[in-house]
Amino acid sequence: LGWIVVNKGQNMNKQSSGGFSMVEVLVSLVVFSLGFLALSLLQNKALNNNQSAYITSQATILAQSMMDRIRANPSGDYILKANTTLSAPANLCRSSASDCSPTDIAAVDKFVWQQSLDQRLAGATGVITQDKLNTTPGTDTFDQLKLYRVTVNWTERGGSQWGVDTKDA
Repeated sequence: LGWIVVNKGQNMNKQSSGGFSMVEVLVSLVVFSLGFLALSLLQNKALNNNQSAYITSQATILAQSMMDRIRANPSGDYILKANTTLSAPANLCRSSASDCSPTDIAAVDKFVWQQSLDQRLAGATGVITQDKLNTTPGTDTFDQLKLYRVTVNWTERGGSQWGVDTKDA
């Protein structure tokens, strides 16, 4: 009789070790679900950061573009105050450069730049300020060197304010 009991115990152990219990399956399902949830949250965060980096890159490109225009036309009036909406200038300087004064070219540059801001970064604002550099009075460079600062500001989806600031003489 003892031999039969031992045999039955061995048979039962073999049968129970052959598969998974319902509790083990449920626990593994919960662990995998949490892992997939963490991966989806990580993917969402990566997409948001990628979008933010793209917008920052666009703002930087636009700010540098305006700095290039200012360098190409140093005699123009490029000051642009915050919340200023520009209308198309009367002289768009399309026929030839000789028909345009530096002020006309600057007006076209500011208008085109503001249109680019509206197209690439909806709701973004651009500001251009100018400061005179500290130069020595009585020299040829006194009051001729100007420091321009181009700033692009925008609001991210979460409501946080961002900006790009570039300056050059």
